[in-house]
Amino acid sequence: NQLTREYNELINATYGAIGTAITNDLATRIKSVVTDLGLACIELIEKLGLYQQNN
Repeated sequence: NQLTREYNELINATYGAIGTAITNDLATRIKSVVTDLGLACIELIEKLGLYQQNN
């Protein structure tokens, strides 16, 4: 779906951002934020699925 495609594009852009980050701390923070976003997307999709099953 569109969310998956766009998240995959973000992951690819993240590799570039991590590779050019000025410090290791910045690279780690970028990776962490993108990972957290991915987990939030998964949680959202799971909750939408449950909502659709119950309605």
